[in-house]
This record gives sequence, C-alpha cells and structure tokens, in this order.
Amino acid sequence: MGRLAKFAGFGVLAGLAVGMSVRYGSLGDYEADAGPAFEALSAGRWREFFGSDALMGPFALLARVPFVLAANLGDAGMLDRYRWGAVGCLLASVVLAFVIVRLMRRAGQPAWACAIAAVLLVANPLVVKALQFGHPEEVLGAALCAGAMLAAMGRMGIMAAILFALALTTKQWALVIVGPMVLAVLVYGLPRRRFAVALALTGAAVAGPFVLSDPGSYLDAQNRAGSIPVTSWQPASPYSVWYPVTPAKDVRIRPVDGESVVRVRPVPPFVAAVAKKAIVLAALLLAIPLLWRHRRLSAADPLLFLAFVLLLRCMLDPFNNPYYHLPFLAAFLAWESLTVRGAPLVGLGVSFAFLLQTGLAESLTSVAPYTTHCVTYLAWSLPLLAFMAVHLYSPALGHRLRARFRRALPSLSRTRAALAPG
Repeated sequence: MGRLAKFAGFGVLAGLAVGMSVRYGSLGDYEADAGPAFEALSAGRWREFFGSDALMGPFALLARVPFVLAANLGDAGMLDRYRWGAVGCLLASVVLAFVIVRLMRRAGQPAWACAIAAVLLVANPLVVKALQFGHPEEVLGAALCAGAMLAAMGRMGIMAAILFALALTTKQWALVIVGPMVLAVLVYGLPRRRFAVALALTGAAVAGPFVLSDPGSYLDAQNRAGSIPVTSWQPASPYSVWYPVTPAKDVRIRPVDGESVVRVRPVPPFVAAVAKKAIVLAALLLAIPLLWRHRRLSAADPLLFLAFVLLLRCMLDPFNNPYYHLPFLAAFLAWESLTVRGAPLVGLGVSFAFLLQTGLAESLTSVAPYTTHCVTYLAWSLPLLAFMAVHLYSPALGHRLRARFRRALPSLSRTRAALAPG
C-alpha cells in the first residue's frame, strides 16, 4: 500500500468518524455524567474538572480535552462540545482500523476485505447506540483494549502496557482484560518488569491529577462506577443470561401511558450486588487453564481469549446494553480479520444483530418485545461463546468439528480458509 493510499484511507475513515459523531451524537447520559466536567473545563474551572464525579475513568475525560477546547474556539454549546469530544473517541477506532488493515494486508487479505473490516470498526450500529446514549468513551475503551493486545502480538511490550493502562483508566470494565493481558505477556515473551513499570507509570500519570485534586470524590466515583444501584423492581436486561431465569412480577409505578402497573423481571438484589465483581473474578479464573499451557497456544489465541471474556462480561451483566458489546466486537473483528480469509462475516453479523432483534420485536406483536430480544440475543451469543470456548480450551475437539464442517460445506470452507494456524 503506497503512502498516498494510506493517507487517503486514513482521511476517509477520519471523515467517517466525524460524520458519525455529527449525525448520531445526542446528549443522552452525557448531561448528567461527563457533561458537567466539560462545562467546568469550558469555563476555566480546571479544579472542578479534575474533581469530576463522572462514572468513568480519567482518561475518558482527558482524551476529549483537546477537542472540547477546539470546539470552544467557536460558538459552541453543550451538544457541540459533546460531538467534538466524541470525535476524539472515535479517532481511536480509526487508528485501530488502520493498524488492523496493515496487518491484514501483510497476512494476504484482499483489499476489499480490508475495506469492509475498517469501515465496520469505525461505523457500525453499536457505535450509533453509544453516540445516542452519550457514551463515546465506550468506543475509546474498545479501541484501547484491542490495541493493547495487538501491540503485545507485535512484541511491543512498552506500547502494550501503555495502551493497557489507558484502557484501565478509561472504563472500569477494562479490569476483565487483566487475564488476557497477563496471558499475552507470557505467550509473546514480553519483558515483564518493563511492562509492569510502563503500566504503573502510565496509570499514575493519568489518574494522578484527578486523585490529587479531590481524592474522596475520585474514589467515590470509581466505587459507584463499579457497583449497581438497584431498586426493588430494576428489570434484568434481555441481553443477558439473567433475563430468562428471573421470575416476572407486577410492579406498581407512577402512571406511564395510562398504566400504573407493569410486568417486569426484577434482578435479585444479591445478583446485582456481586455481578460486576463476579465477572472480573470469572475472567481471571478462566485465564488459569490457558496460562498453564501457554506454550501450546497459537499466536492469535490471546486475542481470541480477549474477545471471549469481553462477550462473557456482557452476557453476565444483568443490566447489559447493546453498546457494551463494542469492546468484544473490536477484539473479535481483529481476530477474525487476521485469522480467516475474506470479509469478517461473523463480526458483520454481530454488528447488525441488534437491528434484527429490534425488527423482530416490532414484527412479532404477539410476543413480549423483551422476550424476542432475549431469544434472538442468546441464539447468536451462546453459540459464538461456545465456539470460542472450544477453540481455546479444547483445540482437538475444535479441529474435529472444523474437519466435519469442511466435508459438509467444502466450497464455503475454502473461502473461509485460515490465514494462520490454530
């Protein structure tokens, strides 16, 4: 790929990121979450900015500062500042797409497959959801997680540690990737001391100003971000394994659309109390068998394990949202693009699965909408999770299943041939 083509491709993706932010950016949770911090910043109240109680990590705020300040050069309102800040978050996915395309070309992928993967990483329905709900930092966190693993795969230990630290200081859910990153350090033979030092120094540099500005506020915000406030009727998300196993009950609420009683599936308080901590613990425990046999793993297995724990995190979260899947999607798209020839069809399907669920829920009026969402979600997420588990934990079984697949569908298996062993 020539230098001019690279610049042109990057420019197209950057333009796409700007267009996505302008077209779909709406305040959503931003007004009550990150918005006050950037309003304080715009008024020159830096201490108030660093003392923000936004439910996100400090880098999720710092990454947007140059873009918000640029917006303030004109006559910008809160929505303008939000959209400019969102551009900063989406540019991280542009850089990730650019890196993945370069690796795909080295692996022999056709240019058209590279173009599909790049566009899908920057502009997909889940990015739209994140922008509409006021959470562009989810895109930033997703790009940093996948980028850290790709840097580790390239034996760039210091860069991997820096990106890992930035991910941890962007969103608290990034704790679930500790296991995959430890596995990556062992599989790729990264220098452990330098990795640990770079990780600690980067984390301290990012979080330091916020901690020093108001230690109590910082710790309180991080604690609230890691817990789930629950009412007695908080419904389970249909995008989780908890929805089908949670009993339904009628709950009396203030009248909405003429109804004062709604039927919901409330999350049990004990589940809400331990869910996030249990997800992090599960991700660490699932890393142990892979750490035990790390010398026998393929080069791409840590990247697949990253996608595996990020999807598991979504399925086990009782209050899961569609845009929570962005980190999983980025990791899985990277793995599929670098290991399977052709377009990332599974990643493409996952990207648009939520649109399909919404369409089915609107069409099947005889079935409760949440039930349709849940059945459709589990219909693709459970098999995909099982596929990744078999590939990681029982490779012999995976080889036998792939052999049967090749015999049953020889033409399709040729087009989806592996680019790399394992």
